[in-house]
Amino acid sequence: QDNPHFADEIIEKVQSNDRLSDSLNDQQKHYEVRVASLKAELQKMHQELEDVQLGGAGVSEKGGSNSPGQALSSRQVRDLDDKSFKAEIRCNQNMRRAEKANLLIQSVKTGIQHLAKLMLTQEKAGLMPPKVQGTASITLTDEDVERSNEDN
Repeated sequence: QDNPHFADEIIEKVQSNDRLSDSLNDQQKHYEVRVASLKAELQKMHQELEDVQLGGAGVSEKGGSNSPGQALSSRQVRDLDDKSFKAEIRCNQNMRRAEKANLLIQSVKTGIQHLAKLMLTQEKAGLMPPKVQGTASITLTDEDVERSNEDN
């Protein structure tokens, strides 16, 4: 602090740092523009590579679907494959549910047929209780039971 030029040196360093900061900010802007340009070029090259690999003209800029003569991009192929895989899983799950439901229906039907045969046997032997008044009277024959067995 004994140096009379001490304040001038500090001011010069601050100004030098400001100039350096401005220069670095300018360089950063320049390189950000360059990076954006290179990214766009890379995207364009990836699209051209997909077109060459798949033999198509690629996807339209608006993201619309391709015309019938154009091949799908690999992204569209992956999306369709993913949707197809998910739909196949749902289909298999629904098929298993339907099989379980059919097995349950078959089991219930077999149980009902068994009970009907027991009732007919008991009725023929005269062991059935008298009919309760107010209930619907259903006449079940051996032929009815046999016909229901044919459905299995």
